[in-house]
Amino acid sequence: MRRCLIIYTICGLVASTSAALSASCGPDAPPAPAVAHGFNCEVFYDNFDHPIGTTVDMGQTWAPGFKWYLQGGQAYPLNPADVAIQAPGTEIGGLRLIPDIDWTAANSATNFNGLWNMGSCAWVSVPDNVWVGQQNVVQGSMYMQVQMSSISNGTGGYWWPAIWNLATGRLFESTAAHNPEIDFFEFLGGGRNIHDWLGASDPSPTPYGNANTIVYPTPKTYGVLILKPGDNGGVGTIRAYEGAAAGTETLDNSHNVTWAPGGLYSSTSEMPLCFLITSGYNQAIVIRSIRVWQVTPPGAGIGGRRFFP
Repeated sequence: MRRCLIIYTICGLVASTSAALSASCGPDAPPAPAVAHGFNCEVFYDNFDHPIGTTVDMGQTWAPGFKWYLQGGQAYPLNPADVAIQAPGTEIGGLRLIPDIDWTAANSATNFNGLWNMGSCAWVSVPDNVWVGQQNVVQGSMYMQVQMSSISNGTGGYWWPAIWNLATGRLFESTAAHNPEIDFFEFLGGGRNIHDWLGASDPSPTPYGNANTIVYPTPKTYGVLILKPGDNGGVGTIRAYEGAAAGTETLDNSHNVTWAPGGLYSSTSEMPLCFLITSGYNQAIVIRSIRVWQVTPPGAGIGGRRFFP
């Protein structure tokens, strides 16, 4: 998201976890862009077709084992009443997020409480630099897919609907020199951008797909293909896909962002990423599914790496 992010300059150990990938892949068949690169194992998914407490930490316990946590920037908690699952399994169904006046009252244009409303990772203790969601991070070569059901038209307030990835180093540790951000879309301008954060500065927001206005309330699917240099002839890349229903997305050839090993944007395929979901005050966003496929053998750990010790 093309804006200043707060930096947490706190040193400490990352929360210990014994979490690992399930011994089996997820239930959803990979779409054509994933199959084309051998990404046949679904390593992270939520189809939002279940009681909300199954995958969302509605009690705000910050315990491991959930896929989503109701927390924004500066560890500010979201009102659980602002999120629900509606009409699961239908074209208009899915996870519905609509920040209310309680959220907005704690917000302003000069702070970062509302920078995101919920995410696959969350703070447990800011002073101790402890966070949860290590089992949800994705990393390396992969195909990610976000299927939207709808977004309320209008302007919302303060922030705006967006779904994005941000590196754990940017969110919690602030120790890495480069930290990637990937925007699936942003309501304000429709941008699909990639960022390579250098400390507090963002000198390089670059489109990797077309900036377009979402048609409301028509469902839309956004795909992101990431290939490490070693999986793409020595050149890393990120490509945008787009379609209506999941499985219909096609390549957006408007942009082709690439990188050399160790070069600008190379952290995109090297750093562990969390999913973040943002919406504007009183502006509903409805997400039907979020899915990720990789080559990763079941039980091997995301992207072939070990989880944090």
